[in-house]
Amino acid sequence: MDEKDLAKDMEKKKATEVQKKYFHKQKWLFYLFLLIGVFEIFATALLGKDLLGSKYIETQLMVYLQAQYTQERIEDAKAVLEIAAINDDVSAHHTKEAETYLKQVIQTNPDMWSHFLIADENGVEIAHTEGERYYGISLRGKEYFEKAWKELHTIVAQPTVSVSTGRKIMAIATPIYQDGIPNGVLIGFIYLEYVSEDLNAVSVSAHNQTFLMNADGTIAAHSNPDFILQKNIADLVDDEEVIYEIRNQIQGAKFVKMQGHGGLMVYMPVGSSGLMLGSFVPWEEAFYIFLGLLILIFMIGGAIVILVILRTRMQEAEEHSRKMEQVAVTDRLTGLFNRHSLAYMILDDICQNYVTALFFDIDDFKKYNDLHDHAYGDDVLRYVGSVLQENVRKKQDVCIRYAGDEFVVLFCDMTIQEARKAAERIQIKLRQYQTICGAEPIHISGGLAFMRCGTGTLDDLIRKADTISYEAKRKGKNCIEIER
Repeated sequence: MDEKDLAKDMEKKKATEVQKKYFHKQKWLFYLFLLIGVFEIFATALLGKDLLGSKYIETQLMVYLQAQYTQERIEDAKAVLEIAAINDDVSAHHTKEAETYLKQVIQTNPDMWSHFLIADENGVEIAHTEGERYYGISLRGKEYFEKAWKELHTIVAQPTVSVSTGRKIMAIATPIYQDGIPNGVLIGFIYLEYVSEDLNAVSVSAHNQTFLMNADGTIAAHSNPDFILQKNIADLVDDEEVIYEIRNQIQGAKFVKMQGHGGLMVYMPVGSSGLMLGSFVPWEEAFYIFLGLLILIFMIGGAIVILVILRTRMQEAEEHSRKMEQVAVTDRLTGLFNRHSLAYMILDDICQNYVTALFFDIDDFKKYNDLHDHAYGDDVLRYVGSVLQENVRKKQDVCIRYAGDEFVVLFCDMTIQEARKAAERIQIKLRQYQTICGAEPIHISGGLAFMRCGTGTLDDLIRKADTISYEAKRKGKNCIEIER
């Protein structure tokens, strides 16, 4: 098997594992909440009142796991883009070399990625994985450029038609830095047909439809390709309340008619992406599911009650245990992991090949407490914690408040040069404390150390990064030194 086939096989296996995690192990949840929702509809229709005291709120949980799964896939794609943005050729705008590298990224999942491009600070395309004919196209006014450039963080744009290729895509954009200074935006485009296929890989009934919608209700992903970016939820559903709630990012569930067919419509926001996930179960399928489960409940009703009670007690015990563990390894002030958490971390579990550690402390931190008060110093520490959480790769990198004003970031499977650029980005954000809070900027001194998995412990790596950080202090502070 060559590298291309191996990469595709690994991606498919990963997708399958994620789907199993969110659907197959807990698929009974869908049917349970569907039962409750249908029962509520019957109660409302026959008795004229809502027996369960809510507007089918229980059925909204039908798509909860699917919304989680979609958000998970978006986060994975963002991580791919953020890693690509710190590639040396990409950050230096070496056009041909960057295009070659980005084509290799596409080949890791060619069914998902349509193309990549690099835009300079003026929004002009200077590199494109499909060739020179797209150079010079202006992206000014396009959400995926303007928002990423203005806010200087990774964004997910509303699905649209690509300016250069004319394909139906969802764009993810992240700023590019050269020597700590933003100099452009890297944009990756995902086929909406791929998103549609991924969404409908798992369903709760034979004719269940799951679809993604833009903020204005435009269908962005659907099992019917003719609907993608051509239909709006208002074209499919004749219920003004449902249309209003979808366009205002309000989750809900209701019995509606979709293209003349009655059924249960469930909708929910996908994280903070501005997208909405919708699911429609035809009435006849919901009805038969209801009847079958109703008979089953009468047969084993007593046993179910006992199991529910036992499960509730177990969940309460597990939740209590989880909270106790979280308290034990979490720093209360910053929300980061604390030093004790290192005792629970196994390097091979969090990284596959190698890890780079950043150890830093805040320059002259004592002055914050001396010139102001300890509450001011706490505000500074909280700000540092928030900057770290917002500028590392979620679910990949690990942020730790090591002690006092000392912090550690573990960049998993990232080379020391790539980690250096990530550290410079963190430095830039910390200096912005001056403009955000009307105070002096925050400067840090730190060291970067690299280690391959299986060649030492995390404690060894952190101690090495700590030692290197002293070199930064000897050079006058406000800098990051790397392992030579």
